[in-house]
Formats: sequence, structure tokens, C-alpha cells
Amino acid sequence: MRWVSYDYSAHGVFSREVLPEDKEFLLTHRETFRRMWCEQTPMYWMRLVVTLRSFVNTNIYDEEFKEKLALPRTILKALLDDTYVSICEKFVLGTFGCANNFLSSIMLVVANIGMMHHIGSKSIAHDPFYCASSRDSYRELFGTPSPAEMAQVKAYVLIPVFNRFAAAVVVLLRQWMKARDLPLRDFYECYRQNPYWPLPRHWCPNDIFASFLSEYDWLVPAEDELTMILKNDPDRQKSLQVLCEILQVNSSEYFTDWSSLEDGGYSPIISVLVDTFNDLPGWEVEHNHGTCLSCCESEMNPIDLALDEMQQESLREYAGALFWKQKKVINVLKRAEYKFQNLVKQRGIELRTNLKNVPQKKESKKGQKAEDRGPKKTSSHAPSVNVQGLQEKPVSNVTTNKCEEHNPKLRKDSGSMQPNAADCTESRGANSAEFEHKEKRCGFCGRSNGLKLKRCALCVQSGIQDPLRYCSRECQVQDWEENHQYAHQQKV
Repeated sequence: MRWVSYDYSAHGVFSREVLPEDKEFLLTHRETFRRMWCEQTPMYWMRLVVTLRSFVNTNIYDEEFKEKLALPRTILKALLDDTYVSICEKFVLGTFGCANNFLSSIMLVVANIGMMHHIGSKSIAHDPFYCASSRDSYRELFGTPSPAEMAQVKAYVLIPVFNRFAAAVVVLLRQWMKARDLPLRDFYECYRQNPYWPLPRHWCPNDIFASFLSEYDWLVPAEDELTMILKNDPDRQKSLQVLCEILQVNSSEYFTDWSSLEDGGYSPIISVLVDTFNDLPGWEVEHNHGTCLSCCESEMNPIDLALDEMQQESLREYAGALFWKQKKVINVLKRAEYKFQNLVKQRGIELRTNLKNVPQKKESKKGQKAEDRGPKKTSSHAPSVNVQGLQEKPVSNVTTNKCEEHNPKLRKDSGSMQPNAADCTESRGANSAEFEHKEKRCGFCGRSNGLKLKRCALCVQSGIQDPLRYCSRECQVQDWEENHQYAHQQKV
């Protein structure tokens, strides 16, 4: 085993994604990768998956992303935990052939990431779960394609996780090729000072992934890992002597030949090392016998939880009050007030001490203008009619035409009224002064907003000062058929 460390920082082994040349690099160094996969032991790769989980929760699917994602957190957490378990089963606990095929499937999916948008499409030829070139890879990573909506969610959420894992394996392979076989004594010293893998974050023993790992000795170096280190130790005899001196044991009892280890027995010094690693204080003592904060809160009584929140709030208020009562804080506030008073005196500013006599804020000019205008007057479409003309002479259809829109009874009685052109001319002359100031509208529909009105040709020929106007030919024809023909019946 070689000392190749990793962590979940933003600049660690998970910092980059799969590159196009990574696939060719694995094919070229297939036998080297086989040796590395075997010598680093399964627990080394299992700790890599645990570190991947910490990296994903810290740098990819953080709290901000979970709030924006339209997916319940429980479903997202279950998907990620199942993915970590799947990586351990297919890459760590299986054979080398399964691990190599698993990496090849990840690189194929990442290289053709555009096919993800065709999941669930009507054309099976474009669906990556049914396409001959990508069917096996997609089903190995994401399972069955039904339902299509769930398959799309899996691909969207899990492709970044698989991508970072495959890239990290390639990075570790490049580092392993440059490293050397580490003696057991050096491994012991390095592990005590700084382990090659970091302690996990956001760890809960009740999670699916944590329950899966509880069956394996992944917390500290196990006997298989130490045996592999001792097997590849370039100076095994010296390492055993140094370790016996450090651990204060009888060297004659622990020196052994490698032949006994090949038969299946373990060196007694390895058992002592395992016990020493287990006795080291660290993360496993706190998390193996306890629970995380979320589990404690879920198991607490709601009343106890509310009392705990009230107690924490009161402690924060008390801490804030103590902060402002400190001598340093009071002196800083006094100096700031003294500087402010001097600055006010230098500029000649008078401070207001009586806030009751502060004048009211003046209203803006826009508000005053709006009040002066008053409510807007709504203009009706029908023009006013001279009352005296209605009493002295019969009402012309020309003047009543504009009122017939609002009063349908006038339209029914208009058939019995047939004035001549002279009466129409006199009534128009009497009200000429009034019509000069009125807005020009259509004689049938009453519209006038930006329309080009056309005057009645017969009214112009008759000499009417304010001839009827129409906005369209349809209005002129309809008005002629109903009313306006009676005003020009002599001309017609």
C-alpha cells in the first residue's frame, strides 16, 4: 500500500470533472490500475466514498441548492445515500472487472451528457435508456427507466456525483504511480500525525449509508490493510523492530516470517497495531456511541424542544446585554459621542431636543396638483340637443341619431318621423354655434379616438354646417338604411 491522501476540499481530488483523455489513460494503464485497486484494499476505497459524500454536501448540494431545487430533501437524501451504497457495491466490494466497467459506464455517460435531455422521449432511438450505445451504462448507473420523470431526476442529480468520483479515481491513480511503497513504521507515524483521509462531515448513524457501513471496519486501519502494508514493506524486519520499541513489547514474541502470513495467520504485531489505532481518541468515539443533532431533536419532546429554544434565546439576549455593558464598549461609545458633538459645533448645526414641535412634512407638488384637478369627468358619446328646437319643431333624425344608441325606444319610433331637408337645415343652423365646440364623432357608432372620419356627401351638398361623419363604410351603410335616408329623401 502506498500513502496517497485525499480530502473533500474545493482544491482536492474531487475538484475537477472527467476529462476526455481520462478514458484513454485508464485503457493505457489498465494493469497498473488493477494493481492499485488490489493493493490499496477495499477500506481505502470505501473511505474515498465517505469523503465524496462530504464533498457533495459541502460544495455541490449545499443548503442554498436544496432550497432552490423543487424536490423534497428526504427524497434527495435517499437518492444520494443509495448512490453511495451502489458505488461501494459495484466498485469497492466487487471484482476488478466490475469496478473497471463501472468507471467506463460513468465516462460514457459524462461524455454524452447531452443525451440526458432525451430521457422519456417518444422516440426510443433517442432515449439513452433504450439506445444501443448507452443502454447498459445508463441502466447500470440509474437503474430502470420507469417512471420517466424519476429517471430524469436521477440523471440530473446523480451525474455530477458519478462525474466527481470517476475523476478522483484517475487523479489518485496518477499520484499512486509517483508514490513509493510505504514501510509499516512510517505508516504508523504518518497516520498518528495526520490520517490520509479526513473525518466525515454531517454524519448521522441513522442514515442509509451509515447503516450500510456499520458492517465494515472502516473507521480505523483494519488487519487486512496493515497486512498488505507489511507484505509490500521493503524493509519488514526493521519496521517490526522499530514498532516493538515504540509500542514497548517483547520483540522476540512478535518477529515472524512472511511464510506464516501467507498461510493465513496474522502477525501478532498487527493485532497490537489495530488495538493501538482503536484506542486513539478521535471522531469515531463521539459518533459511534452518540447521535447527530438532527436525531436528538427528532427524539426530543416538543415541550422540551420549545423550552430549549427559549433558553437559548434568553442566553443570547443576556450575552448581548453584557456586551454593551463592557468598559471597552462604553469608552468607545463615549468617544464617538464626544467627536459627534465637536463636529456639530464646528459646523454650526443646531440639534433638536424637543421632537414634539417638529413641523409636518410638506406635501409634494404632484399631490397638490392632483387634488386641485379633482375627479375626472367622463365624456358621453351622445352630443347634447337644443331643448327649444325640440319643443318648436319636430325632431330630426339627424340630431336624434346619436341618442338612439343609448335609448332603443327612439329607434323604433323614428320610422314615423319623416322631416324634409329644409327642417334639417334650420335645426342645424340653430345649433351651429354649439356644434363648433364639440368633438367630431362617428354618426353611427360614436367613436372618435384617432380615427379618420369621412363626411356624408349629401350633407355637404345640402349646405349643412356640421355634416355627419362616419368612421367606416359599414357604419355609413347601416346608418343610411336605418335613419339617414329620411333626411335626404328629396335629394335621393
